Amino acid sequence: MLLLNIDIGHAVTLSDPPFLNNGESIVWLDSRGRLVGLRVIPFQKPKQPDAGQPPNWSILFKAAGLDEKSFDDAETESIPPVYADTRAAWTGTLPDFPDTAVRIEAAACRGRPVFWQMIVPSWDNFTTATLPSGQVLPGRAYNAVTVILVIVAVLPAWSFSP
Repeated sequence: MLLLNIDIGHAVTLSDPPFLNNGESIVWLDSRGRLVGLRVIPFQKPKQPDAGQPPNWSILFKAAGLDEKSFDDAETESIPPVYADTRAAWTGTLPDFPDTAVRIEAAACRGRPVFWQMIVPSWDNFTTATLPSGQVLPGRAYNAVTVILVIVAVLPAWSFSP
């Protein structure tokens, strides 16, 4: 008996393949290619001793298309989803929308940025944590519908075989 494991329509999502390995990163960009969010799994054993080195946040501000000088330091309000030994936060406004307040939460590990999140409260609490995964149906429902469609497609052909 030949068994086939066919996963029709399988898509890459934020959780598949799993985000597990040292150095892996997820980057969110807006439609103009500017940084909106970043997550990096830090290396467990760094190649170089960078302990005590402060993070260079200006690189991330530049990648986000923001002027770091126009942002004020703020207290952090969230815990990053990856390990970090340094946390920072800023508040300011978006250059394209000067009346729109934005909050940035960031974190670093051994002087290297591992987390960056732009939060725009007036945009219905949109954050990088709530970005769509690309699936229309949740994983189990999607798989069940796929199995049912395959059975419906194969069953008539099977019943006519000699």
